[in-house]
Amino acid sequence: IEICLESDTHFLNKMIAIFNNLTLFEKDCRHLFESNIGVTKNMLKNVASPDKLDTYPWRSILQLYRNVDLWTHNGKVNTWEQAKEKLELFKIKTESIKQKFKMEDSKIVFDQLIKLNQDIITLKQFYSINQNAIYMILKDHDNDTKLNACEGLPCFVSTDFFSDNACKRLTYEISNSLLSVIPDPEKYSCPICQELAYKPIRLDCNHLFCLKCLIKAQKKNLNNCPVCRAKDAVKNATSKNLDKKLLKTLISDYPKEIKARKK
Repeated sequence: IEICLESDTHFLNKMIAIFNNLTLFEKDCRHLFESNIGVTKNMLKNVASPDKLDTYPWRSILQLYRNVDLWTHNGKVNTWEQAKEKLELFKIKTESIKQKFKMEDSKIVFDQLIKLNQDIITLKQFYSINQNAIYMILKDHDNDTKLNACEGLPCFVSTDFFSDNACKRLTYEISNSLLSVIPDPEKYSCPICQELAYKPIRLDCNHLFCLKCLIKAQKKNLNNCPVCRAKDAVKNATSKNLDKKLLKTLISDYPKEIKARKK
């Protein structure tokens, strides 16, 4: 069998150029997405901040977004087909919540959130198709030439490079930037009653409890922290352990929850 190495080298150089172009394309897309996420974040602040009318509908929507978990399942990255299916489920589940919007801009922001996720899914699909096509071309080339071109080319020929890298960065940006706009009440929940820690008492070990649960614990002589077992952390807590700065934040950001706890 005669093999023209010059032609073979030319072929492989062409394939490497394609890989490089795909990498540049991925970087350009990532920069564009990061810019769009920043714009969406600012729009979200204008409709969902604690002092806005649509705070609570948006809080429910973003909690659903967390629960649906578009991009992973059991610690593994979802395929674009799985992500698309989950996005459709998310849209169905949010229909009734969207009806509670009082600000017209909220509908625009919601559509933008959906578009961001749809665009990532499209890119995942694009990369998957190109990856499979390139791999088949290389496989056919190896069969024809009896060379092992696949072994000498970048690792993303045989692995889902886009899903494991760029997509992770983009979805992290969505979670880190957008979801952080809406205060999450679970972040400040009392570990005993599982409700918002109204009149928050921060123990010396830094764990947080509501005043009611702390008083009950002291009456029962439960002296140690129920979370980390820090010795006498509950017993030694006094009015000086009231986190006044956090209390002010809770009153500002969670008016409905605070009202319910006062009853």
